Amino acid sequence: ASNAATNASSAATNATNAYIQAQTNATTLATINTNVNSIKTTVATINTNAAATASSDACGKVLSTIAALDTTNLRYDPLLNGIVMNHTTYGWIEMVAIAFNVDGANYVTLKAAGPIAQSAWGTSGQNWSACTARTWCRGTFYNGIPTALKNKIKTVTKNVYLRSGSIGSNSETVWLLSATELGAAGSGGGGVAEGAPYAYFNGSRALGACNWSGWEYSSNYGWQGLSDRGGCWLRSGSEKGDSNYFPYYFNASSDSVGSADKGDYKTNFTFNYYMVPCFCVGT
Repeated sequence: ASNAATNASSAATNATNAYIQAQTNATTLATINTNVNSIKTTVATINTNAAATASSDACGKVLSTIAALDTTNLRYDPLLNGIVMNHTTYGWIEMVAIAFNVDGANYVTLKAAGPIAQSAWGTSGQNWSACTARTWCRGTFYNGIPTALKNKIKTVTKNVYLRSGSIGSNSETVWLLSATELGAAGSGGGGVAEGAPYAYFNGSRALGACNWSGWEYSSNYGWQGLSDRGGCWLRSGSEKGDSNYFPYYFNASSDSVGSADKGDYKTNFTFNYYMVPCFCVGT
């Protein structure tokens, strides 16, 4: 009986020790799994950063190669991540890279860092394909780009919302941003997408098409610039009601596109708003 009691006590002790060891092993395994997951996250972050760096390096290589073709009228700016050009009409203009390998293989998509000039969008009844703003992009602005840079501009296809309520497309050399490229939900009455959002406009740059000043409130048109010069035109169109088509402009005060009470589309196509042109280049 004494031996049986001793054996039972020993068995209980062994069972307790085994339980404690199992708990210890489970804790150790959980720690190992946590560490493995942490390592996986770190590796994923490293890969993401490496991909971003590689993309930035590739983008910089394209721009620096093009800038070297005309050192008098072109400068590569690694801090801006863009190119500075001497435009024959508007002088020195900063063009910042907003995408690489998005609008075409190894293409750098550039956007004017700030507003360039003022123009009407067009006249009532026009689509983007025939409007004044597109004519300015493809004429006055395009023609003044230094030849070495102009020769590297790529023709790309851009979608646009039409007065008919459908989606169209145009071959573009220089264009204006669309509402959806800035990150808005969509253009037109049905929320039509006119291109995927550019990642450049995430975070602090969300919907940041350009910079301007001089905003005041007008009871007639909502928030807008002094003398109707505060916003910048987009190539997007919008329907208000069933049949009226209006062009979008970007409204700094509301930081959104398509909100009627903020005046983000204009019933008057002839108002002069800023132009912030974009184009793609490649070697």
